[in-house]
Amino acid sequence: KPDIHYVNRLVCSGQETFGPRYIEDHQFIYVDKGRGKVNIQGQEFDAGPGQLFYYGPGEPHRFQADSHDPFILYGLHFLPNSHMGKRSVWGIHSAVDLQVIYPIEDSQPRIPDIPSCCKPGAWLRPLFEEAVYEYRKGDQAAQAILQGLVLLLVGRLFRRMQVTAEES
Repeated sequence: KPDIHYVNRLVCSGQETFGPRYIEDHQFIYVDKGRGKVNIQGQEFDAGPGQLFYYGPGEPHRFQADSHDPFILYGLHFLPNSHMGKRSVWGIHSAVDLQVIYPIEDSQPRIPDIPSCCKPGAWLRPLFEEAVYEYRKGDQAAQAILQGLVLLLVGRLFRRMQVTAEES
């Protein structure tokens, strides 16, 4: 079962940048609105509404919002399996080089077959809205609901990747 660390909705200002940095857990970032540039491990992307970005522990990344049409982003930090490894805390660190994977002790590997960038569809927005709501609510049921939402997200992404592979 996944271990969710942080969920947020971020309204960026024009040219707002975070990174280059790397984290100790996994993160999905969904672009709800706006445009900008994204770099994940040296790979550049033009980012826009409906795109989902994913990176794992030690993978350097940078997001920069457009000056005229800045991002509104949803972010979700998590570990895929709360029973693997000893790490239950997470951190954010500055990255000097966007091409290097930084070693994280006791980290969980990247989820296979989920690309750094994809555009899976409109079903993501309500899922992220609900995740932010549950994270903020923080009651006894919130962690279980958040785990279910992460499993739904990953399961649907796997299904989408299988359909895409079968069509090629």
